[in-house]
Amino acid sequence: MRTERNASTFANMSAPPRSFVTLPRLAPCAAAEPGGADASPEPAPALRDIPVGPGGGELTSNALCVARVEIATALRSRLRLDAASPLLTAHLGLARVLVALARTDGGTRKSQAPIRAVLLEIDRIAQVPEGELVHELGERIASIAWPAWAPRVAFVAPPDDARDPRHDERPRRATRVVHSPLLAARLVAAIREPVFLRNAAPTLANLLDLPRGSAPPRTWQIWLPVAPGRVRPLPSADRSIRGANP
Repeated sequence: MRTERNASTFANMSAPPRSFVTLPRLAPCAAAEPGGADASPEPAPALRDIPVGPGGGELTSNALCVARVEIATALRSRLRLDAASPLLTAHLGLARVLVALARTDGGTRKSQAPIRAVLLEIDRIAQVPEGELVHELGERIASIAWPAWAPRVAFVAPPDDARDPRHDERPRRATRVVHSPLLAARLVAAIREPVFLRNAAPTLANLLDLPRGSAPPRTWQIWLPVAPGRVRPLPSADRSIRGANP
């Protein structure tokens, strides 16, 4: 008898504390139409237009590609520099090219300097000490205004062909990318691992920490999470480097 009483007491002491949850009263169902048919469904929500930049517009079930960024492609388009050019593969070569572009172009696509002027400026920058060069690069990149389509926060993912194990066997697909090297660098400098943060200070490691003897070959895609079936990509009409701020 004593053993049974002790066992019962121990079980009561070891029981977890109980809590009570009050559930809200459920709303009544919509009245059925005559004949047993359900009430007419609610109208579909209106689509929301979201501006996208160059290379953007791909829409999946829960994300929208805002833009595609390739610095090497932008440099090839602007300066006709191949990714294997000594100007890019040299130590801090990309930094010198970007600073030369910022000095000569004045930050706008409409005032682009001739390629020869940019190359002469790169020769002058070769004499600038490394510390001063990196400091000027940070200031030049930070002064570039954001285009209207740049989101405040987004995710960054590699392109589809990089995720496909057969991508080496297929020809590279020609797609649109951000055309301005300076704007492309500004976008890349706002990437923190898999997250894009527009209002954060530039991360120059994405532009300076490159494999020895190679230009930046990476492709970045900026993705914005969206509700399925609620948005529609709207290509931006702004093609200048200084898009209007939202």
